[in-house]
Amino acid sequence: MKKLTLQNSQCKLKNKNPEPLVGQQQQRQASSLSTSSSIYDSSKKQSPDYNSIPKVRYLLDMTLNKFTRWLRILGLDAALESEVEEKARTKEGKMILFERCKNERRILITTSQKLLLRKDCPSGAYLLNPQKPNNLISTLVHLLTLHCITLHPSTFLTRCVVCNSSIVEVHDTQEKVQLLQLHESTEGVDELLAVYQCDGCGQGYWWSEKAGSSSSRVKRAAAHLLRMCIR
Repeated sequence: MKKLTLQNSQCKLKNKNPEPLVGQQQQRQASSLSTSSSIYDSSKKQSPDYNSIPKVRYLLDMTLNKFTRWLRILGLDAALESEVEEKARTKEGKMILFERCKNERRILITTSQKLLLRKDCPSGAYLLNPQKPNNLISTLVHLLTLHCITLHPSTFLTRCVVCNSSIVEVHDTQEKVQLLQLHESTEGVDELLAVYQCDGCGQGYWWSEKAGSSSSRVKRAAAHLLRMCIR
């Protein structure tokens, strides 16, 4: 079986700070690791060194849509199995999922133990049990620690939660208006802090100070995920 367990990892994190920022609870969860720094980089650099961030790429099966969005909110490259690929796997026995992992150099995250038992399953695949809600939280911390990932807040909310492509800022006023109209937004351009658009699927994003706005909810989600990772 290719299931990865936290206990079998001897992974070490790069330490740029003299002392780790990992909380006591996270230290207990990762006590079997030789962890030398936090998964969160609190340094306030204007231009972070993105080359120092491990190029970890994930591919998740269709059952992990919510978890995929979590990873994308944190700025991680997380692809999701498409409906066509899922149908080919479950109905026709075609493992397109495996081929994508190999061709795109992605780590498979799945809820299916049967997939991990297959001889052609890519090495390093990770098994997750979605029946336990708290397991999603612990798995997020485990993944970041296991794969030596340092979170940089400057990369949060830089990936489209719909398709995983990058989002870019829209500067032209007319383009902003058209984008808001396309998504039937009731907010005007003057009310928004900034407007962005996915360079892949065209999904629009905009930041607003209104407490009940969708952008505020996304910001709260990002802050919640960060707290879970460093508590």
